[in-house]
Amino acid sequence: MEGVLAGRRQLAGILQALGFVDGGYLARLDAPPSRDPPHALDAAAASARVVKAALAAGLYPNLLRVDAPPPKFQRVHGGTAQIDADPAELRFHDRSRGRVFLHPSSCNFGAGRFPSGWLVYSDIVRTSKVFVRASSAVPAYAILLFAGELSVDHVAGTLTAGGWARFKAPARIGVLVRDLRAAVASLLAAKIADPGLSLAGSPVVEALHSLLASDGF
Repeated sequence: MEGVLAGRRQLAGILQALGFVDGGYLARLDAPPSRDPPHALDAAAASARVVKAALAAGLYPNLLRVDAPPPKFQRVHGGTAQIDADPAELRFHDRSRGRVFLHPSSCNFGAGRFPSGWLVYSDIVRTSKVFVRASSAVPAYAILLFAGELSVDHVAGTLTAGGWARFKAPARIGVLVRDLRAAVASLLAAKIADPGLSLAGSPVVEALHSLLASDGF
């Protein structure tokens, strides 16, 4: 945890030096915990999907595809419910390395199901096998928005991000995602050109946050 806090402060210091973060935010990081409302820059910190989307953007192209066996169901009161697969049945694939394995020390090692079927990772080690240590499941829309160029196959009804991550979806979804990507890129370019530019209330930011927080649901 100390390492996480130190890394967070270092990043905030870099952003402050570039003009993207005011000094008040950095001072707040150094202050003792309080019950004050969160800083505007931390407004999305409570949304796991938004945080994971940031991980996807920062760690790409460190992306794994999760291949799972056909789903199994069990009877419950009022119907059926899907049950998790045996973790040993899951297969993990890196685009350049092929099949890899989650390290036994990973918190995801014993998981039998992942929401989107995609993980990002921070590092890979090779011992008896190729192991991924730290990994996180990421939302599908985070990949569509941040994982390289997006292509749309109108005939097959698929969207492909970065030439590899493929999703079954109507072409209109691809068109909307492309439009949002373009709007976000334009807004980021404006922010980089003028670090003092306020993005508060931006409809683009609000649309992006809403989509990532809900993953389209």
